[in-house]
Amino acid sequence: MKKIILLSVFSLPLLALGATGEHVRISNLEQKKFLNKIRRIYSKKNDPEILNERPRKYSSQDDSLIDPNSMLKFKKNSKLLTVFEQLAQQKMSPNFLKAQCRWLAKVSPDLKCESSGGAISREGIRNHDRVEDLAATWLDKVENSIDKLPASGESSLALWSDDYWRLSWGATSYRYGEGKYFYNYREAVASYTQPDYWLKEFQKLNLNELNQQIQTWSPAEKYDLVTNNKEFGLTQEQKNEGLQFVDESGDVEGWMGICHGWAAAAIMAPKAIKGFEMWGAEGTSVKWFPHDVRAITSLAWANGYYPSNFVGARCDNKTPQTYRNGRMKDSDCFDNNPATFHLALANLIGIGKASFVMDAAFDYQVWNQPIQAYKFTYFNPLKPTEQSSSWAEVAIPYDAVFKARDRFQDPLTRGERNSYSGAYDDGSISKIVGVIASVVYLGEVNPLHGDAVRNESFIRVSYTYDLELSESVEGYKLIGGEWHTNAHPDFLWVPQKGSVAYSTMDGEVPIFKGDEPPSNDLIDRAQSGSRQGYPLCSVISKLLQSSSVESKYQCPGF
Repeated sequence: MKKIILLSVFSLPLLALGATGEHVRISNLEQKKFLNKIRRIYSKKNDPEILNERPRKYSSQDDSLIDPNSMLKFKKNSKLLTVFEQLAQQKMSPNFLKAQCRWLAKVSPDLKCESSGGAISREGIRNHDRVEDLAATWLDKVENSIDKLPASGESSLALWSDDYWRLSWGATSYRYGEGKYFYNYREAVASYTQPDYWLKEFQKLNLNELNQQIQTWSPAEKYDLVTNNKEFGLTQEQKNEGLQFVDESGDVEGWMGICHGWAAAAIMAPKAIKGFEMWGAEGTSVKWFPHDVRAITSLAWANGYYPSNFVGARCDNKTPQTYRNGRMKDSDCFDNNPATFHLALANLIGIGKASFVMDAAFDYQVWNQPIQAYKFTYFNPLKPTEQSSSWAEVAIPYDAVFKARDRFQDPLTRGERNSYSGAYDDGSISKIVGVIASVVYLGEVNPLHGDAVRNESFIRVSYTYDLELSESVEGYKLIGGEWHTNAHPDFLWVPQKGSVAYSTMDGEVPIFKGDEPPSNDLIDRAQSGSRQGYPLCSVISKLLQSSSVESKYQCPGF
């Protein structure tokens, strides 16, 4: 492909997302901003603030600038602290860190969830930052040669959007069908009580009226009814989930939810698209809507066990330190190396047509987002108007000319870091190439009450970075790189291929049929699971079978 010499603004070719009709593209305005930023990166070494600029996010549907979940960034009583500091403090609370550790221990037992405090360096592709670990079970072989990496790619999986079911509204106990908005956690969980509400309605209404009433109930309540749990164990557990995170004002941070469960389920579970009815307690008929099924499926993946692949580290530092050039010092906050991110996109999505999850917020919040598609545009770091889909046409030597304008020379953070002396060795770097990586990921949506479903929300964000290339007999390989923004993806992870969320409560549970009262054994196991916020796999399997076009959700042991 010919190199594109850009004299002014331009538009990139479009990458169509097969089933969605959306595109990975960069607008003219974005291109102007990128060109200006790249020039500043390589010309103003004493301009540290450039690395603190956050990438903007756009809707893939209409290219409009968006700020996902912007209402969560503002909080009461913020006179003394910045919003960043407030939320960072919440993220550093012992209860939050313990909860994160519990989840990380489930999906990646070998990962240490405590921050390393900079003791271990990952500024280069090192242990816990290897794309081979992320791609295990999805790919037989990982491609490391940059010549063999696709410049664009798209997942062939039927990813689906749903709510992240915020803890501040009682997670999946939230009656989204009533359309109420709550200002704080206490108000939300007090909006109704179970089983009191059930007993009152059961005595007051006839069966048809009660069935109509149940349609507006929460996903957790519906699960309790079809498993004959008239004490509403899952509903109560979901309401109480936020108690461990209540702050001094009696509220729970609005960004906390089960997005980690949704992100995994959106990749691994079939897409619920139609409504259906099931047997319910006392002969009721429980109408399930697609977003009810998606919610309960997400909850199973949030609190169940499954093998998972993980690279990167959690940045839990409230005030991460930077060098004078603006770059992060703490290896956990530097997160995955841009070369790892580049290889992950090209291998899992470009070659494997699969997906993986990125924590789209490097700092105080945690937003797990499944990736749908990507496009690489390579550029000459010293002449950013020279761009191409072929890296070889715009890569430049790692020589004195480049180093004179490279902010990452003072201090030197390129190459391999000696774990004993702390010194860097950049002797293996042969060439440098810049990258604009446009990524389309799946966003959350507000659940739609009824038989219809929300369209998938696709959000586009572009990151710039450079790659350090080493020459070998097999060609040029990626050995590291530097981010051009500190606000880049945090950890990357994906469930192992073919895995299904499970729990010890599943065991040899009888098949859940859904059209008759469940067995006593299943009821007992469902109640035990509900106390831990886990819906049984056999119930999930039936829900997906009833709501999906083609369900291939096989529980372990069946």
